[in-house]
Amino acid sequence: MTITCVNCGTVLNQGDQFCSSCGTKQGIAKQAYNPYQPYSRTEPPIYVIEQTRSYIKLLGMVELAFGIVTLIGIAIAALVLSFILSPEFFQYIGKEIPTNFPISLNLLFAIIRGILFLVAVSAVIDIVGGTLLLQEKKSGKIFTYISAVFSFMNVPIGTAYAIGAFWILSKPETDQILK
Repeated sequence: MTITCVNCGTVLNQGDQFCSSCGTKQGIAKQAYNPYQPYSRTEPPIYVIEQTRSYIKLLGMVELAFGIVTLIGIAIAALVLSFILSPEFFQYIGKEIPTNFPISLNLLFAIIRGILFLVAVSAVIDIVGGTLLLQEKKSGKIFTYISAVFSFMNVPIGTAYAIGAFWILSKPETDQILK
């Protein structure tokens, strides 16, 4: 079995405690990945914890990016809709405001504002959850669960995100990492 440095990947001799290239202590190198060796769920090997930590960081970054992109999209949609549905726009294009809608324009505006508000709340939950996960805070798990439930209905990307989030957050190692 070849032993490599956990930091830089330099090939080491059996029993080396420090890397000859970068000087990193090699205590983790003895716990090399072995898929056929079962481990205790209460005391998983360090490589399992580090792998889960990388999944949590990835999940946090994805959630943070979804939240930021969603807020930017909401701002753009709100600006475009407020411009297009304004009386000044209809005057500019030389038309009158339509009055033959099956519902009033005020009700339509209220529905649009309500939808944009709910999406904005979801985006804020994404941003808060992603930030807390990147800081490895336990409360990030709650926000991410809420975000995953909202995202589950957005087929296919939101569904894939939600399944991945549920998988990562339900791992026993996640509770050991998040404080």
